Amino acid sequence: MKIRARCSPLRVLAFSGLSMLLATSAVRAEDVDLFLRNPLGDATRPNLLLIVDNAASNNSSITPLPNGSGNKKLDLIKDVLHILTNPLTSPYFPTCTVPSDPELPRVPDGCYTRAEVDDMVKNINMGLMLMNPSSGTKGGYVRSHIRPMNVTENRTKLWNTVKDGIPTANNAPYAKTMHEAYLYFGGKVAYAGFSSSVYDPDAKNGSNYRSPIGDVCQPNYIIYVGNGGPDSSEDGDSRTLLSDIGGVLSSDPIKFTPSNYQSNWLDEYARTMNRVDLVSSLTGDQKATTYTVAIQNPQDNNFNTQNQKSARALLQSAALAGGGEYALGEDGQSVLKAILSALRKMQPVNSVFAAVTLPVSVNVRGTFLNQVYMGQFRPDPNAKPRWPGNLKQYQIGLDAKLDPVLVDRNKKPVEDTAKGFLLPDITSFWTKNSNYWAFASGSSSDAPDGAVVEKGGAAQRMRADLATSTLRTNRKLYTCDGTCVAGAALSTVSFATGNSSSSGPSAANLGAADATERDALIEWIRGADNLEDENTDESNTDSRAYIHGDLLHSRPAVVNYNRTAGDRDVVVYYGSNDGIFRAVKGGQDDTDGYEKWGMVFPEFFKKLKRLRDNDELIDAAKPKPYFADGAVSVYQNDVNGDGKLVAADGDKVYLYVGMRRGGQLIYALDVSDPDT
Repeated sequence: MKIRARCSPLRVLAFSGLSMLLATSAVRAEDVDLFLRNPLGDATRPNLLLIVDNAASNNSSITPLPNGSGNKKLDLIKDVLHILTNPLTSPYFPTCTVPSDPELPRVPDGCYTRAEVDDMVKNINMGLMLMNPSSGTKGGYVRSHIRPMNVTENRTKLWNTVKDGIPTANNAPYAKTMHEAYLYFGGKVAYAGFSSSVYDPDAKNGSNYRSPIGDVCQPNYIIYVGNGGPDSSEDGDSRTLLSDIGGVLSSDPIKFTPSNYQSNWLDEYARTMNRVDLVSSLTGDQKATTYTVAIQNPQDNNFNTQNQKSARALLQSAALAGGGEYALGEDGQSVLKAILSALRKMQPVNSVFAAVTLPVSVNVRGTFLNQVYMGQFRPDPNAKPRWPGNLKQYQIGLDAKLDPVLVDRNKKPVEDTAKGFLLPDITSFWTKNSNYWAFASGSSSDAPDGAVVEKGGAAQRMRADLATSTLRTNRKLYTCDGTCVAGAALSTVSFATGNSSSSGPSAANLGAADATERDALIEWIRGADNLEDENTDESNTDSRAYIHGDLLHSRPAVVNYNRTAGDRDVVVYYGSNDGIFRAVKGGQDDTDGYEKWGMVFPEFFKKLKRLRDNDELIDAAKPKPYFADGAVSVYQNDVNGDGKLVAADGDKVYLYVGMRRGGQLIYALDVSDPDT
């Protein structure tokens, strides 16, 4: 028995909030150690092997992509490969209309921008497997070994293997080709892959394959593209090969209808690769997930024959057994959409973790408003102390089975149910289209914000609301000093350069070298991009790109004041590890999501400089800096029972702010009136 490696990040979705239960030991470890692993590298990016049915007998006509190089199925697949390897310039890339209103669908349905495809491809390692020509043993061979696609040269090498056309094979050994994929992933002795001269020599290591799997936590995927049906002559040999690796069950073959190709072992191979350990030398079980695409033209006379129906059923069965998804590609657009949809779900998820809170409605006790607030954070891959964060909002909807699921503002499911993480093409409330992120990789827009922590949500509102020095001057950011006593109004003590109190944000209290650094630090906390030029626009007077800090342990506390009725008077209170405890206007209007006010607790003054400098790495001697990072408890009393929390009526709302690892202190705040 092998030791089971823990590879998956904590799941995002937990409606009662994300909690971490950690064993204690003599040496006190930080729970953030779970996140401080090396940056995403070649050995941890997902591996994708694209397997293509290149049998000449299956290479019939299909409606191509725009400007397609030909009207055959293999022409189409070649054009798709050109898009994957050259997404920014490929002439075959379909027109994609991204509306200014994120509530509107993209046209055509499921389309992606060039930048989005480029970003997805950069995040994976990819290779190509074809079926052997007649000169080789019946089976598959590695046409292009799996390489990191963030390297331009590697994309070119993959494209060069097909740029003159995908060579045809005289047969379609679906199961035997899958057997070759099993051997390739496992670094085992080849069966048919080296029997001709057309294989990629870099996939070879003596008589064995050179396995692309380099890390215990590396996910592996197959997209199997079928252009017709398999050869029946391979069934006996395939069963023997599968049996030899323990993949045949007493209940086999897997049943489906029509049953013409039920005796083919492709789906049983997909099941086996999704269950067994592909590389025994690595800790844990390395498995592969199989997606399938059936390219069949409904206009073909044989589309509704039993054979073609069974060919589609076989591929659907393989996807189901292999843990992936099946798609029918009826034309160029739908084939590309199917492959990009699969690629989207393969994206590495090392970015977003969250705690989730739902607001209780004051006037209907025991029920919830359909607002789900998610505090997010992304660990710094290099163990630096400053981590980006955000507050985003989603809602509850129903799936096709009428089960409740988390959905975005457009009613699209938020979660990839296979992995439990946020999907990349969802749009949270408050998030709007923009071109702000043109300086970064991926899409330049905040919408969709998907699993990108810093995009959209409250952070987008903050960047816009604090974009100039004048706007930042008007920011309601407070603190305490010697005049801050019990019952004092927060607004009496500002966290600003003009606060010269010796017990306030002075140079000495902030650990600044002099008054100049002190003022720059205060302005940076208030939102000024005056240190690193985070958005690379050569300005130090605009707002920071990564303006919102992480919500690591703090879970948002939500109060529905309902002062004007209609349940539209919601305020979200939470602390984040950028040094600020803040109040954000909740609700689902486009004008919501703005910061009402924030507070910097004086006990944390000394930590702010390290946060701005961002140059002392997190380790045992210098742990991550925490601020108002604990739970926020709410006491509320609607004295007249009218379902409204109105300070003038004597109603009370108190917050009790815990710091967790931020320190051994609790602040009690009277927020009966959230605006003062």
